[in-house]
Amino acid sequence: MKITRSIIIAVLFLLLHSFIPAQEIFKYDAGVEKYFLSGIKYYENSDYQNSFSVFDSLMIKKPVNQRTTASYLMAAKSLYKMKKYKAAIILLNELLKNYPATTYRGDALLNIGINYLFIQRNIESAFVLRDCIENGDSASSLNAERLLDEISAKYLTQNDIERLLPDSKSVHVKDFLKLKSAQKYYYSGDPNSTLKIIDPILNRQQKSDYETSFISLKSQLQSGRNIKIAVLLPLSQQMNAGSSSELISTEMIEGMNYAVKRYRDSKISSRPVMLEIMDTERKISNAIKLVRDAASDDDVVAIIGSLTSDETGLMADEAVRRKIPLIAPTATAVGIAEKGKYIFQANPDFTVRGKLLARYAVGSMKLTTFGIISSNDIVGKNISEYFKKEAERLGGKVIDIQYYTKGSTDLSEQFYNLRKSGLNLSGKKVNEENLDIPVTSIDGLLLAISDPEEIGVLASQINYFNIRTRLLGSNEWYVPGQLEANKRYINGITFLTDSYIDVNDSEYKDFERKFIFEMKKTPLRYSVIGYDLCNILLEQIASGNTTREQIAKSLQILKKYKGMQRLISFGAARVNSEMNILNFENGEIKKVTEISLDD
Repeated sequence: MKITRSIIIAVLFLLLHSFIPAQEIFKYDAGVEKYFLSGIKYYENSDYQNSFSVFDSLMIKKPVNQRTTASYLMAAKSLYKMKKYKAAIILLNELLKNYPATTYRGDALLNIGINYLFIQRNIESAFVLRDCIENGDSASSLNAERLLDEISAKYLTQNDIERLLPDSKSVHVKDFLKLKSAQKYYYSGDPNSTLKIIDPILNRQQKSDYETSFISLKSQLQSGRNIKIAVLLPLSQQMNAGSSSELISTEMIEGMNYAVKRYRDSKISSRPVMLEIMDTERKISNAIKLVRDAASDDDVVAIIGSLTSDETGLMADEAVRRKIPLIAPTATAVGIAEKGKYIFQANPDFTVRGKLLARYAVGSMKLTTFGIISSNDIVGKNISEYFKKEAERLGGKVIDIQYYTKGSTDLSEQFYNLRKSGLNLSGKKVNEENLDIPVTSIDGLLLAISDPEEIGVLASQINYFNIRTRLLGSNEWYVPGQLEANKRYINGITFLTDSYIDVNDSEYKDFERKFIFEMKKTPLRYSVIGYDLCNILLEQIASGNTTREQIAKSLQILKKYKGMQRLISFGAARVNSEMNILNFENGEIKKVTEISLDD
């Protein structure tokens, strides 16, 4: 579990404000007092191993003295600082067992709760903190309540909170837990269950310590509208079972559902948010109608959709007319965002892709002469065109572009022509068909494929035609299986991609673990894309941007949003300008850097 920043701040506050324990009333020993203070000095200087050694020896020293119980507490705090959380819990429980009447009972319970939190035993932490609220001194009780408030919002489920209620002894704690439960129901969009908790408390004779909070929650429930995000994707069962569009849509929605659940559980906003899922049925006419339907619902503040550039482009026209923000999750065509200020492309378009690859090749790799072999479809042609323009603007030179028809397996004509251009550039007067002569005058060769299946076709022919150069590729090269199968021919290729997940990153591991726990499946690429895009909108809403105009304006200034699989910056052009540069060498794909048009 990754402990959130607010939890860490809360923990530090609690630890700093219970630093040096007071003395219990036992037999006084001056030597013990002096040795105890040396342990405190070690602790203050962050020498936790030595501080633990001092306190460990003092807590077992006989006879019991004025610093015995304090030494238990300080030894446990030293263990906590050394991240030995389980050992700290054992020691604190030993303190409570051996000295049940200790005045440090509240401090011990509070610290047990903190240590449980750091070993991901959230419900055990909650039980101990609840007991601290009811049995600790006033200071530790207050601190335990603050921490339980934080973790109940972020880490506890509705069932977890309900498990805490039966054994609660005081009305104060029962009302606190009922408030947390009511808030969970409210943020999950269950008004009836929320009222079932609130009304009996507000109607009883004894006033609750949380009366104001219950009244405020009921007021929000009665007056606040639900905010909706419309999701327009192809989901129809009329489609072929298992079709790629259906699977992608399903993955995206799973990611969005998880984002909304996290939003509700986190209590970062008092405004409930719901997803309005709509099926375009892969019919453009239906997609346009659904944009109208979404825009006519005043509760809908933004739209996410669709998958293809064609469908998304026509939806964008309607969204502009209806003045509702639309985020296109996967469209890459040039010009979609240009339709109006309400349209945002989360995927970099071909302009961005070609420019960024050229900037990296010229600026970072220091390449100056280029050849291009490109598919003659829209993907290849666009990447090639924008790469060429940007490379030449930066002082590079594209000496030749050779196009091939998608599906071709024999590219000998294109490679012979490229060899001829390279040999002419070097001044060598030899026949380009003499493959014994290597072409070394081309610094970089862009292979603008439109389908990963073309990797194998191009890879072997580069080697056969003896062109020795740095290989460059676009997003379509990011297919690990194809790279591995052709690694002997394309070792060292550099390519860009719109998304990259570092599965070893601690933050991603934490996300994956929680996703599997909540959704009962492993997140896939499009699950993560859906999660990131939904989170962007949820953060805007949580920040108070709850109208269509406010969301459109906030998205226009979105810079360097760090999602799970990429950075996102929209800016004035409203097209994501962030990509990743990867390198495939010796069978390994490694991320080299992130690159942006704004840098």
